Amino acid sequence: MIEGKIYTLLINTATVTGLISTRIYPAPLPQRAAFPCLTYERIGGERVYTLRGYAGLENPIFEFVVYATASTALDKISTVVKKTIDEGTTAFKAVCRGEEEAYDHEKLARVRIIEYSLWNQE
Repeated sequence: MIEGKIYTLLINTATVTGLISTRIYPAPLPQRAAFPCLTYERIGGERVYTLRGYAGLENPIFEFVVYATASTALDKISTVVKKTIDEGTTAFKAVCRGEEEAYDHEKLARVRIIEYSLWNQE
């Protein structure tokens, strides 16, 4: 599944783990997770069909959320995560659909939400 490919890519990229260690989680964020960290979650998408049936290709939409207590860390981690997803693998293709920043008052952390359209051959 694409979730395994995403996790493998992120956990095996030294620039990512150098900034967030192994704190990469499928959403939701664990209750006592340390910051900075990252979550990922499929939020939509579709399977691709042709006149002959299922083409073996899926186009899921994923949301990556970076959590950090400082804006500088949030910017640095987000940049590395985007570069890794954009350029770091031949296992799938990725197109960034946008990003937004917010403050999570419950977690007392800054968050950057990055949305991607992924193309994955199953």
